Amino acid sequence: MKFLLLVLLISISAVFAESDQILHPKNSDEILDHLEGNNYNIYILFFAETSPYKEVATRNNKEIEDGLKSILTDNPELFFATIDHTNPNFQKLLQVTGVYHAPSVFVMAHGEGVWIYEGSSELILERLRDFLPQFKEASSHQSTIY
Repeated sequence: MKFLLLVLLISISAVFAESDQILHPKNSDEILDHLEGNNYNIYILFFAETSPYKEVATRNNKEIEDGLKSILTDNPELFFATIDHTNPNFQKLLQVTGVYHAPSVFVMAHGEGVWIYEGSSELILERLRDFLPQFKEASSHQSTIY
């Protein structure tokens, strides 16, 4: 009985932890409040691609999203949001971050960040995995990334 209760509590906490990890901004100001907050949280923003070649864009987005899910599962301290770069509600965010290409992944902690946008979905995810240790170390020590 105690074991069953323990498994249930772990399952519930995992569900809530994952839902806290995913941000659902409706506009630039909502996500900028997070990014500009004086904290050492690590944020990953995925700027989804929209294209006249819908099938290719959908496949690229799915490959990147699947890879990001794996990264988020392995790194529960990260915060994540998907942004439609064509949505006019996010134009201010695009200007602040300098992200003008999609698909792109933007990683930021305490006002410093990088954006990754060229190459295949595998290359974008590989570059993100290369950058993450620096961001995690800076975040845990509350220091600068560079």
